[in-house]
Amino acid sequence: MRYAVLGTGEVGRTLGGKLVELGHEVSLGSRTKDNPAAVEWADSAGPGRGPRYVRGSGGVR
Repeated sequence: MRYAVLGTGEVGRTLGGKLVELGHEVSLGSRTKDNPAAVEWADSAGPGRGPRYVRGSGGVR
């Protein structure tokens, strides 16, 4: 299943990490394109996972 977790703080990364462990495809939503926490999480989570930039009400991209 595919999930989007809004937020790249400790809770968002923990939730996303557990979902990845369970075999799900996960994206983290961030306010900035170059959020260091999101990039670090994506690198450690493996291929097919990654941060997504969320701007205003435009949604996940």
